[in-house]
Amino acid sequence: MPLRSAGRGRQRDHLQGVSRVRTVARIVVVLVTIGWLVGGWALPAASPPRPAAKPTVDWTGLKVTFLAIGQGEATLLQWSSGETALVDTGAAEARARLFALLEEAGVRRLDWLILSSDMPEAAGNAQAVLDAYPVEALVFPALTRQVVLPPRIPEGIRLVALTAGQRLHLNRGTILTALHPRPPLSLSPQNNALVFRLAYGDVRFLFTGSINAEAEAAILAANPDLRSAVLKVSDCGSAQGSHPDFLAAVDPEVAIVFSRGEEGDFGREEVLERLSDSWADIYQPSRHGSVAVITDGLQYQVVLDGLRAGQQELSLEKEKTR
Repeated sequence: MPLRSAGRGRQRDHLQGVSRVRTVARIVVVLVTIGWLVGGWALPAASPPRPAAKPTVDWTGLKVTFLAIGQGEATLLQWSSGETALVDTGAAEARARLFALLEEAGVRRLDWLILSSDMPEAAGNAQAVLDAYPVEALVFPALTRQVVLPPRIPEGIRLVALTAGQRLHLNRGTILTALHPRPPLSLSPQNNALVFRLAYGDVRFLFTGSINAEAEAAILAANPDLRSAVLKVSDCGSAQGSHPDFLAAVDPEVAIVFSRGEEGDFGREEVLERLSDSWADIYQPSRHGSVAVITDGLQYQVVLDGLRAGQQELSLEKEKTR
């Protein structure tokens, strides 16, 4: 008997097995087709795709949401105890987007409306917000009262005019401290903006309005400790502000940079580079969507449209190793 290659024999047996499987498969297909035509068998319907649920994040304490309105600056403050505040209202062109985001956040009333200045990027929708929502108190810089207040103030609203050094308790555990402006009135309108530190427990937020380097230097001279975990960068990231000395004094872990829109962000790249040199984590609502910082007063989390961007333990004495 001639010798046979074991490999070829196994290959032949394998091919014969495949042939038998294919024959059985053809018979099954034919029977199913006949049953469908004659007996009216129904093929199983494909399940419709399930919509992806938007992630949610449970929180207790204070949630500060830098709203992605596209043009200008607007920040929503919400406490788990139920109070709400709005810092600035964005440009008039962003009105529809602002109201849509407030609706999405479940805002029905405002305990505080805080206007940092009369600049279009900050106060463009101030009157519209006052007309649309019940507002308990309106906060503004005292030096620019005549220009920053909207023309129609509904009756019953408490007016709170602030100058540097004054403190305001927004609710139990949340203190707003005005750092700027102080007399005399600056010839540069943007340098008359309200700058304030918001402290919730051990976590600090610094809101710098629309100021430039001149006002930053004045704030540095009057305040030896500006360190804050979160910095709202001045004037939509204009290169006239965010001086390296000021950024070094604030030493932010998180920096939020709003936008005027595609045509108005002059010098923005220079400021982003300065912030990068400071090792801050940079978030731009125009690119990342609304950015929320949630804190219980001891630590905080950054959340992007319901997704955790990371949890940070607050340590103002931390060693930066990034």
